[in-house]
Amino acid sequence: MGVTHDSSIYIKRVIGLPGDHVACCDAAGQVTVNGVPLSESSYLYPGNAPSTQKFSITVPAGRLWVMGDHRLVSYDSRGHTGDPGGGTIPESAVLGRAFVIIWPPSRWGFLNIPATFEQPKLNASNAAVGGSSAALDAALDNGTRSAPPPLRCRLPSASPARSRSPGYSAGPAGG
Repeated sequence: MGVTHDSSIYIKRVIGLPGDHVACCDAAGQVTVNGVPLSESSYLYPGNAPSTQKFSITVPAGRLWVMGDHRLVSYDSRGHTGDPGGGTIPESAVLGRAFVIIWPPSRWGFLNIPATFEQPKLNASNAAVGGSSAALDAALDNGTRSAPPPLRCRLPSASPARSRSPGYSAGPAGG
């Protein structure tokens, strides 16, 4: 069901797979993966830009680049760029793929894969480096790209001094 009281489990969207080059931002202000701009308006929190923080990383083997949907308050991979792994998380931290919204009841529904992640060029780098099927299998139910619906992740504890959003205690928090 996905209901938990464990404060070290967060839901984040996988943006980059092993071998992907993830950057912010292009001239239009969009996050890019392997040079392909993502159209994120369907899931970003209203009024949030894709990122106000610049970054450019090639995701190492066995790791993932994750971002929350409420970017202004999400302490996600962008907030961990100075940590080992450059902000990425180990694939082993993924607990599963979020696929349904149950709260509040007015928002009940399924979390579908946004069309922006179906762009063929997004998969080029992951395939070239022999990308991990574990990340793909954990993130999707159809065996294709692992970016979209958010994943439940268990992440290592972080220093409270680095926290940028309320409630952050063990990994990227926020939307």
